[in-house]
Amino acid sequence: FHAHTNPLFSELKLLKLPDIVKMNNIIFIHNVLHNKAPIIFDNFFTFSKRQHKYNTINNPNSKYSIPKGSLEIPKTNLQIGKKSIKYACSESWNTTLKDLSKKHSILAQNENWLKDLTITKLKKLLKNNFIDNYHLQ
Repeated sequence: FHAHTNPLFSELKLLKLPDIVKMNNIIFIHNVLHNKAPIIFDNFFTFSKRQHKYNTINNPNSKYSIPKGSLEIPKTNLQIGKKSIKYACSESWNTTLKDLSKKHSILAQNENWLKDLTITKLKKLLKNNFIDNYHLQ
């Protein structure tokens, strides 16, 4: 019972619960950006604007990098604020976008590449990405 589960999840092509949550967060944002969510969420997410051109944000290997197409993450000092839907979804989008941008650098040149995917392609890309990451852990 001490064996790692990653090989099983990878072999069976199943997602772990945290990855299912991330995937649904990203799909929710995708639906909001394409006006397929309730009206109350219109303008709920905004794309971040780059403040400067220093290597910290442009270098994809930097922990401070901000890939093109990232969302604004709400400012909060409280842990409860980090559990809000806006914060959690934006964080999921940005971390996954950063990971995918490293793997698909040609696509990442267009800042809306993740937003422009169809929902079917997005789901497939996300699932494959999460399962591929199980090999790396």
